[in-house]
Amino acid sequence: MKPASTALTPVLVGDTGGVTANPATPGVRGSPGQPGGSGLTGDARSSGEPGLSARARSSAPVGSAVGSSATDFAGPESGGPKSGGPKPGNPDSASRAALTTGPEPPTSLEPVQASSRQTPGPGAQPSIGLTARADAEQGLAFVGAILRAGISLEIVIGTYSGVGLSSHPAAYLALSGLALGISVWLVLSVLRRRTMLTGGWRYADLGIAFVGTVAMRWLLPPDQLVGQWTNWPGGLATNSMAVAAVWLPSMAASLSVSLVMAFCSIVAVYDVVQPHQHPTLFANALIYVTFALTVRIFTTYLRSIAIRADESHQAAVAAVQAMELDRYRILVHDATGILRQLGDHRTPAVLRPALQRQALAESVRLRNYLSDKLANPPAGHGGTTLGRILGDATAGFTDLPLEMSVDLGAGVVLEETRALALGRAISTLLHNVRRHAHADTVFVHADCDARHWEVVVRDDGVGFDPLSTPLGFGLSVQVMHALRECGMVCRLDARPDVGTSVTIEGTIEGTTGAARQADPTASPPGPGDGTPTVKAAGDRLAT
Repeated sequence: MKPASTALTPVLVGDTGGVTANPATPGVRGSPGQPGGSGLTGDARSSGEPGLSARARSSAPVGSAVGSSATDFAGPESGGPKSGGPKPGNPDSASRAALTTGPEPPTSLEPVQASSRQTPGPGAQPSIGLTARADAEQGLAFVGAILRAGISLEIVIGTYSGVGLSSHPAAYLALSGLALGISVWLVLSVLRRRTMLTGGWRYADLGIAFVGTVAMRWLLPPDQLVGQWTNWPGGLATNSMAVAAVWLPSMAASLSVSLVMAFCSIVAVYDVVQPHQHPTLFANALIYVTFALTVRIFTTYLRSIAIRADESHQAAVAAVQAMELDRYRILVHDATGILRQLGDHRTPAVLRPALQRQALAESVRLRNYLSDKLANPPAGHGGTTLGRILGDATAGFTDLPLEMSVDLGAGVVLEETRALALGRAISTLLHNVRRHAHADTVFVHADCDARHWEVVVRDDGVGFDPLSTPLGFGLSVQVMHALRECGMVCRLDARPDVGTSVTIEGTIEGTTGAARQADPTASPPGPGDGTPTVKAAGDRLAT
């Protein structure tokens, strides 16, 4: 299913064959490439492309001649058309390199920079309803509002009882009304804006709690100062400490404010209450500090969870967008290559019938993509034989001088995921041969033993030097990466003016163990980076 948030608009740009990396408007990039590109690796110049999504790999049937291929137009440009003269007779005298991949974790997707997302600080009020952090702030605000609503009711009840006992009833009523007004405003602010008090109202809320705690010494008789509802500032101060712990900038600030409140509550009435009430007075003061620290710790923990949830969500969205972009890139890579050759007046007439058939197949595949109808095999499918995979993959390349020798491995059965990846890889290689190799002969060979199968695609074209020419999207992603993800091994051997050979190897279904290992003389893979290993010139190709 394509995410609704991902906009992928195909844009053909002149003579192109690659794909841009911009998820917003992924177009197609590259240049036609000069004649004499490198055989099986015509995409060698464009590198560093994102990886292959599993859905994209399975978006075309094996039977399509272009179901897995893409002509790469950003190929090596150092060579020229193959001359009519003989090739060098000594292979060891030419520059030679081998590249080996095995079943390693994919590394082509670029790291998601989730940390670049700005997150509001402790005192900030993020947009409500957009992030987990905003939801956390909203939850804290509603909890504070519910508690303050209870405190407001306590103020009303305490004032009703205390106004008749107060020595200054007017001042007592004025202070109660002011506290009640700020509390009601806090509750309404949360209900209307879903945020705590902002700006000066925060300090007004703290101020009325401090003033009320101290003023009760002169407004109420001593017997009403400890443990009585008429002394409502005690409950208000407890709630104010909790609310302040949400918006104060740090744990130290919350602790400092609560300690000052505790100190004021003790000093204000210590000398006017009975000695037996002193323990209760200290216990009440300790509640301010306890509430402030508890709420602050909980708030910090809740915010950290929300921030991590937001970062994980953004990373997941970016990963889905990257996977969808990969799917799109692989899909249009094939079509743009074929269209470019059809539109090029230099394309020989003998190639056009095959290209037209492939263009028709590509149009069907693109329509399926736009309608989200993928050519995935039904569950429980019995697999496809290696002979059929190779026959389907090579069917659209009647213009190439193919020499097929697949009888020895034709009966091997591959499950559909591997069959799709292998068919696409073979077609990609043959597209590159057509585009760049200028080969006299292209050999396709298949073989197997009791546990393993092997396919070799080799041309006697112009070749190239992998040590100096980076691999591009088609070979690195549609061949190397796709095969590696499916548990197959792919080895590349290329030499300028000699040709290019690609060996693909896998385990026969129903047997245990990995595919045959590369030659022990081959250089080991890079240190955990999942990248292919390039052998030095003159090394023997692993078998």
